[in-house]
Amino acid sequence: QLEEDMRREQAALDRLLDEAAQLSLRASAGGTLLIEKPQDMPGRFVKKGEVLGYVVGEYTPLVRVVVSQSQVDLVRAATRGVEIRMPQDIATVHAAQLVREVPKAGKELPSPALGQAGGGVIAMDPRNDKGTTALESVFEFELQLPRGVPADFIGSRVHVRFAHPSEPVGVRIWQSIRRLFLSQFHV
Repeated sequence: QLEEDMRREQAALDRLLDEAAQLSLRASAGGTLLIEKPQDMPGRFVKKGEVLGYVVGEYTPLVRVVVSQSQVDLVRAATRGVEIRMPQDIATVHAAQLVREVPKAGKELPSPALGQAGGGVIAMDPRNDKGTTALESVFEFELQLPRGVPADFIGSRVHVRFAHPSEPVGVRIWQSIRRLFLSQFHV
């Protein structure tokens, strides 16, 4: 009887020690820890699997942007350069490179920050509770920033400018009328 009680108590102690060891958080990779609001962390209850921050080591910063269907042809065919400004330092311009395009249109946004609820300009589908479904189809592109750009913008919006060659005003008016005409037929 006494030995059985000892084994049961030892098993309970082992389980509690294992649970206590799981209260320590460790990253599986080295780097700098970025937390959006570190002042909110002390004493906070954290659910298992919840994102607390990002560990950023040596990396190539990528920015995912969405382009409306009416502008995608211009971005694909005539982009001569891309400039990005971070919300934390709007005065500094970073040159970026267009590296990848998702080959089809979709309504799912990479981040809720791109929609109207997150401060963006994309109209959102009111039937979606997550705030990541656009009302109209968009195209997604990945932009690569140069190494050394600080990673404190993770999860936020950035200001992106696609540079295109100059065109005569008549060509621009024709393209606008064409886009308007096609949008009336939902093309």
